[in-house]
Amino acid sequence: MTDPMSRPETATVWFGGMPYRFDFGMCRRALEARQADGDLGDVDSLADGVGLAPSTVRGFFRGQRPLLAEALCILGMLNLKFEDVAKPIDKVPG
Repeated sequence: MTDPMSRPETATVWFGGMPYRFDFGMCRRALEARQADGDLGDVDSLADGVGLAPSTVRGFFRGQRPLLAEALCILGMLNLKFEDVAKPIDKVPG
């Protein structure tokens, strides 16, 4: 069984020097929906479709902070837009 804490729903990520609240949970739900519709197979097929290593794509769905180019490729395959899952943060604690 996977520890739910190892798959955060959201995380703070930095793109272009700006912080965003990134919704990894929405990405996982979009993957499940695309799989249920028969549009995507497993994570390996998504990785093949975007030209990324399967380990990179698996890490993305576990909430590991992606590079912007990687995130955009994966989001495109999920039929999501950046602004759907990444909300700018005005102030970062700490």
